[in-house]
Amino acid sequence: MAQQHWQVHPETGFLLYPQPLAQLTTDTFPAPPATIEAVEKAAENLITWVVNQQANSLLQALQAIDWQTIQCDSIRPLALERLFMLYGYFASAWIHGFSKSRLPSSIAQPFTAIAKQVQRPPMLSYAGQVLGNWELKNPDAGFAPENIVLLQTFTELLDESWFFRVHIAIEAQSGTMLYDLSRVNTAVDAENDMAVLEVLRTLQDGLVQITKTFHRMPDLCDPDIYHQDMRPYLMSFDKTVVFEGLKDNPTPLRGGSGAQSSVVPALIAGLNIEHESTELIHSLMDMQRYMPLEHRDFIQHMRQIRLRDYCKTRPHLADAYNHVLRQLMTFRRAHLYYAKAYIFAKSTNPTGTGGTAFMSFLSKLIDETSEFML
Repeated sequence: MAQQHWQVHPETGFLLYPQPLAQLTTDTFPAPPATIEAVEKAAENLITWVVNQQANSLLQALQAIDWQTIQCDSIRPLALERLFMLYGYFASAWIHGFSKSRLPSSIAQPFTAIAKQVQRPPMLSYAGQVLGNWELKNPDAGFAPENIVLLQTFTELLDESWFFRVHIAIEAQSGTMLYDLSRVNTAVDAENDMAVLEVLRTLQDGLVQITKTFHRMPDLCDPDIYHQDMRPYLMSFDKTVVFEGLKDNPTPLRGGSGAQSSVVPALIAGLNIEHESTELIHSLMDMQRYMPLEHRDFIQHMRQIRLRDYCKTRPHLADAYNHVLRQLMTFRRAHLYYAKAYIFAKSTNPTGTGGTAFMSFLSKLIDETSEFML
C-alpha cells in the first residue's frame, strides 16, 4: 500500500514528507509508555554507549522491551519509520562497535519485524540515515545544510552531522526538478515546446544547485575523520553476521550508501539513459531494495517519460537536453571526486559502504551518459 509520506514532493524531493517524527508517542506507537521511554532513552544514550564501548548498557535497555505484545501492523507509518531508523542505528552500533558476528535477539527480532512492515531489508540504509533523519531549525529558512539538524547519529562529531546534512540538502533541492520531470509527458503529448523547454531548464538549474551543495562537503567534514570515525558504522553486514532468534538469517546486507538514493536513478530513467548491463549495474539495481517502495515505483514511472525522443526531433530542445546531460555528468564527476578523496585515497580495500568497487564503475557511468547526447 502506497504511503503519502514517501511520495515525491517539489519542496522536499524524496525526503520523508512533511517531516520525520522526532519523538515516539502513545498516539503514534501503541505500546506501553515504558516501552516508548526505553526506545527513546536508548536512542538518546547511543552516542555515549558507542564512545565508551558500553555494549551491555544498550543491550539491557532494549532487553527490557516486550515486543511480543506489540503489533507492528498497528503502528502509525511515521512512527514505524522512526523505529526502523532507530533500530538500524542500534544494529549497526552493535555489529560495528561491539560485536562483529552476532546481533542479539532484542535488536534482531523487532528490527526484522519492522523491516517486514516497511518492505525493506533490516539494515540501516540511506533512507534511515538521510531521508527520515532530519528536522529544520527554522521551517521557513529552507534546506541549506546549516538549517538542518539530524535526529540520530553515532557520534557528536560535527563531521558526521555535516556529511548527512549535505546529503539531506541535496535530496530536498532535487524535488522541483524531479517533480517537473515526472509530469513532462503532459507537455510532450500537447506538443508544447515551451513547457518542455521550461522543464529542461529546471533540470539544468536543479543539477547546478545540487552540485554546488555537494561541493560544500569539505567545509565541515574532514576525509580522515570520515574514514576513521564514521565510515566503520556505515559498512555492510557480511554473511557471518547472525541475527539471533530468527529461523532465516537475512545477511548479507548492504550498508547505507549514496547508491541507495533515488535521485540519480530517477533522472537516468526520466532522461531515457540506458547503462550497459554489467555486474556493477546489477549491484546498483540491488540497492533499490533498500529504497522505500514508493521511490522504487517512482523510478519505474519515470521510465515511461518520452522526453528524449521528443527532443530528438527539435534542435532547440535537443540542445537544452544536452545541457542537462552535461550538468548530470558534472554532478557525477563531483561524486567521483569525493569518492576518491574520502574513500579511495584512505583505504587499501576501497569498496563503498554498500559493498561495491565504485571507482571504475563511476567513471564508466559518466562515459556512458555522454553517449546519449543528441
